[in-house]
Amino acid sequence: MDRVTHRTTQQIISHLQDWVKSLSQQSTELRTSTDAADFEQRFRDEGLQMLGSIFQKLLQNALNHQNENRTCPKCGRRRRHKGSRQRGLLSSLGAIRLSGVYWYCSDCGGQHAADTLVPESSSRPMQQLLCLLGTSMASFAKASFASKKLLGVRVSDPAIRRLCYQHGRKVPISPTPMEPGEDLIGSCDGTMVNTRQSGWRELKAYQFRYDSNKHGRAYLEPSKHFVPRLRQAAIPGSTRDFHSNLP
Repeated sequence: MDRVTHRTTQQIISHLQDWVKSLSQQSTELRTSTDAADFEQRFRDEGLQMLGSIFQKLLQNALNHQNENRTCPKCGRRRRHKGSRQRGLLSSLGAIRLSGVYWYCSDCGGQHAADTLVPESSSRPMQQLLCLLGTSMASFAKASFASKKLLGVRVSDPAIRRLCYQHGRKVPISPTPMEPGEDLIGSCDGTMVNTRQSGWRELKAYQFRYDSNKHGRAYLEPSKHFVPRLRQAAIPGSTRDFHSNLP
């Protein structure tokens, strides 16, 4: 273990010890169920902050051990060293800040050293949690409210919306091909939704089931566009991407 890593480890251990000692002292003063509930909430909030602090130190330690490479990873050209800068990251353990070299490529633009570890503004585990909230709650606004209570950090509903749309577009929508002789059961329906762009519109949806498989989609569009999608989806064995291949 090198000197920098050893110092980081000692700092983490020291902070953990101080925190546990403080909690142990507080636990001796619990008398009622209200005291215990308050203690549990405080324990959870402080524990999340402690884990976030540890995670930040460990990621920073990883950055401190990176070799400075002047070759742009995107285009292979030589890039310029622009000094050290901070970069924010929204992790599943809270918001953290990392310090590292800021590179500049004339063709690809600015690149922070932390981009090699976390290329986006939020970590992959955090994105998964936010998408789970966004798709499970009744609205993105409620998902935003729940993010503060459940994840310890408030994420705006537009940010959760963009993230859900971003990952939703990557999900393959081609159904599993049917076997010959299988029964296909389908249904379609519509409901009115209030859109930001054009007010109330009908959201049309379909779903088909066969054996243990099912597939379905929903669209904000006129019937002249939706009906061809519905017909195409009902073709046994069809694996077309209805979203991109139909008007």
